Amino acid sequence: MGRAEVPIHAAFRAHGDRRHAGHKHQGCSQDPAHQRDEAWHILNRAVERGLRRKEPRLIKHLGVDEKAIARGQRYFTLVCDLDLGTVEHIGDGRDRRSFESYLDSLTSEQLPAIIAIAMDMHEAYVQAALAKIPDAEQKIVFDLFHIMQHMSGAVDEVRRKEHQALIGAGDRRLARTRYMWLYGKEKVPRKYWDAFCSLRKSDLKTAKACSQREFAAILAIQAPICCKIILEKLVLLGHPLPA
Repeated sequence: MGRAEVPIHAAFRAHGDRRHAGHKHQGCSQDPAHQRDEAWHILNRAVERGLRRKEPRLIKHLGVDEKAIARGQRYFTLVCDLDLGTVEHIGDGRDRRSFESYLDSLTSEQLPAIIAIAMDMHEAYVQAALAKIPDAEQKIVFDLFHIMQHMSGAVDEVRRKEHQALIGAGDRRLARTRYMWLYGKEKVPRKYWDAFCSLRKSDLKTAKACSQREFAAILAIQAPICCKIILEKLVLLGHPLPA
């Protein structure tokens, strides 16, 4: 049986056509919340129709992410087959249950067949995977963007605390340097380069934290599921990364 595509865009076009017809003939409701709920149900039905046309199969590489709708006022959980690029599940909300409901639908053969689950660091998804997927702690893969975002936040926290301490001693080396530390070393603008190089060679805790951040992605890929907490503590405490 061929790949069954989920006609999401077609569903939204149909939704727009129906809204237009409602305006013309029936005076369709203008309530934004009502329109969002209606769009959600149309989207969900479109995915369900596509899934009914699929034969059960083993999915090796799974992706789960949250998507915001209604300007961030509502979220849904999107589960995809990363090899085929198909939508496998849409769950209302972004809590643990929204992902677990999909995992509960898989058979005893499908669950252990999963080789890797790509996700951000959302704790609800992590806990759902650990509870339902065998050996999940060895299969969860955090995407690089969220790893580095997490680490940059930790570096900035080091900078803020150290800057407060230095200001008390009359040292303004970290003044107006917040955004400088958020760049990757190879992306620091030319106008900051001299100051950045000088600070990076210093004995400041912020400089050490920034150096550690550069190794964060490598460690996160090789570390167990607790790497998020480990990496944050390493940066905040200024400890060297393990070999």
